[in-house]
Amino acid sequence: MPPDGIVPLEDWTYFLAYFDSNTNKITEKYIKMDCNCDLVFFGDEDPRIKNTLN
Repeated sequence: MPPDGIVPLEDWTYFLAYFDSNTNKITEKYIKMDCNCDLVFFGDEDPRIKNTLN
């Protein structure tokens, strides 16, 4: 993992790992930005994977 904890995935999606001093644990999140660098997703599940049953 890079020293800054940010891994670029694809389509403006990034994986972020950081030390949360409130819980004393490593926290992992996915971030999705749009082309204006506005945050459109911040969460635990990969937004590139569609959660459908079809």
